[in-house]
Amino acid sequence: KNQKNFKSRSLWCMDLVIDFLVKQVEHENDVVKYWHIILSVISTINILVFLFLCITKEKNNFQKKLTIYSGIYVFVCAFRSYFPRADVDRIVYVDSFLSKIFFGRTAATVAELAFVLEISACLNHIYNETAKHVKYSTLSKVLILTILKTSFFVISVAEYFSWMGLITQNQLNNTCEESLWAIQFSLFSFVSLLIYFQCNSIMKLPNVDKKSVSWIKTFSMIFIVLNIMYVGFMVTVDIPMYLNRYYEGEVKGIEYVDPLIGLKDSYDRIIVDKSFTVWKEEMAWMFFYFSVAVWCSLYLIFNTPSIIVNKSKSKNRNNQKKKKEKKINL
Repeated sequence: KNQKNFKSRSLWCMDLVIDFLVKQVEHENDVVKYWHIILSVISTINILVFLFLCITKEKNNFQKKLTIYSGIYVFVCAFRSYFPRADVDRIVYVDSFLSKIFFGRTAATVAELAFVLEISACLNHIYNETAKHVKYSTLSKVLILTILKTSFFVISVAEYFSWMGLITQNQLNNTCEESLWAIQFSLFSFVSLLIYFQCNSIMKLPNVDKKSVSWIKTFSMIFIVLNIMYVGFMVTVDIPMYLNRYYEGEVKGIEYVDPLIGLKDSYDRIIVDKSFTVWKEEMAWMFFYFSVAVWCSLYLIFNTPSIIVNKSKSKNRNNQKKKKEKKINL
């Protein structure tokens, strides 16, 4: 009973939205069909936008690196939205060779690591930009660099748990995976917060463009707000969903699969099911993952902020210093 109450509290918002959509159509399975169509359309548009940006926009070396990371993420998310899967249960929406669970999880692993590398690179860029103009405390510097350099390792561990959940069908592994994602993005928010506070000191400097510094502050705050929303969703919806599935399996006495057998099974077996009851819990997170997260990735390519130095003011200050030095020498 406690588990059911916990589940109902954590998922009530998503249930209200999905139940509203069900009432708008004749049959509840139509909701899944329309959901799949919308996801596919959004993903196709995302690919076209990415290709348009690649062709029409000039890029520096930093932006070229972000383009590679984002491109991997955009195309894999499109692939996964065209062929939705519920990995652990081996359930797929489209009856196709490309729907194999092994393919989807492999592609997802590469894309998620690329996404984390993109975010880490952006935050590292902003940190370096601000560090040119203001001195961070030793503790802040160590914390920022440690969080950014270890992010790939943390998410790699999360991917390990994801694979273990997939092949053993023990969804406690998936709970650990989602928890690590929530922790890592909380740490990213902490990095953004440290950068935000340093911008207040940079704003006082006479030779920097105030608008560029203000944009870094705004960017950092937006990033923090989005992360709070993401972590909140993970804590109240995604993590409880997997945790409750684990508890339900324990109650039913499910025997978990040997890893090697499970790995082979992820390649060999798929169950095609288009029913609303199967996809209800997957619809919310997949929609945000394959749309909003992709838009954020695309946005970062050309909009990661930098500090602009006002060269004319810098030259005037240097000239004034030289004049003072000459007077002293005279």
